[in-house]
Amino acid sequence: MASMSSLSAGFLREFRLRYGLTTFVETGCYLGDGIAAALEAGFGTVSSCDIDPARVTDCRRRFACDPRVCIVEGDSLASLARLLGEGFGPALFWLDAHYPA
Repeated sequence: MASMSSLSAGFLREFRLRYGLTTFVETGCYLGDGIAAALEAGFGTVSSCDIDPARVTDCRRRFACDPRVCIVEGDSLASLARLLGEGFGPALFWLDAHYPA
């Protein structure tokens, strides 16, 4: 299994194409590198969440000009419930949230 540091656009593109996925959903946006990789891989919708308000603010700022990106502040359970309520197409869920080491 790939770790966040090795999550690449090529890895994500392979899954997107193989399974006909249109949406990438991750928990724990951290610095936004997973979001960037998903965008580069060609996902039409990219959603992420983080419990840390500073990380959410930084990622919202980083991707402010891209309408494909939605970043939610909150714990994974509440955030995923909110994101799932919005509805979307076939998705890859990257469940990577954890407390910082």
